[in-house]
Amino acid sequence: MILNGTLNNIQPTTTEFDIKLFLCRFQALAGGHEEGHAHEEPVPGKGLTDEQVNVFKGLTALIGIFIFFFIERIMTIVTDLKRKRREVSSDILQRCPVHFE
Repeated sequence: MILNGTLNNIQPTTTEFDIKLFLCRFQALAGGHEEGHAHEEPVPGKGLTDEQVNVFKGLTALIGIFIFFFIERIMTIVTDLKRKRREVSSDILQRCPVHFE
């Protein structure tokens, strides 16, 4: 508190209620939170939680997309190589002075 222009005994006046009220605004901006909803903690031997299953599904989809583009790129490279090889062999046959018929 400021008394007579000097700083004397500054003590925080924030209570737990004030902190919760302050944080409540951010929680509302983030989409809220259901009362009584606790995050699941993994229990040994229980398996995967719902959050972990969803993460694995997302990763599987992402890996599938990468594999699709990788295979598509390999097919494009192979097709281009075959086309170039055909063009080179047809150029050699056209330049050959002796024609076998």
